[in-house]
Amino acid sequence: SNPTPGVVVNELNGTDVYKGVPKDYVGADVIPQNFLDVISGEAALEAKGKRVVKSGPKDNIFVYFMDHGSQGSVLFPKGYLYADDLNNRLKKMNQEQKFAKLVFYLEACDSGSMFEKHLPTDINVYAITSSRYNELSWMC
Repeated sequence: SNPTPGVVVNELNGTDVYKGVPKDYVGADVIPQNFLDVISGEAALEAKGKRVVKSGPKDNIFVYFMDHGSQGSVLFPKGYLYADDLNNRLKKMNQEQKFAKLVFYLEACDSGSMFEKHLPTDINVYAITSSRYNELSWMC
């Protein structure tokens, strides 16, 4: 029921701030697997002409993710990203020396559940969430 699909404004009757902005992933490409592959620099995705994070042992990575969540998952337009899948990928990235430090901001309901009891303390990942593992994080 959006009267202006594809138009993003940041004030009432404002101009479209989305027009002309380069977009690497839209529509059917916005899925959990692609997200994990992007942050970890998967060569197979890059071979398809897609942009990925190309990082190494001296790089610091910042990830900001905002969407809806529930205990142990966050929502994508098509599918869910589960805590185990995210943390397994972060562990793999650490083993492959894909970063020196990684900071992950996650804003979603129950977002604490994506890391609590999942994220190892010895892989140089600092996770900040907008709510505890069992808490709604209202946008206001």
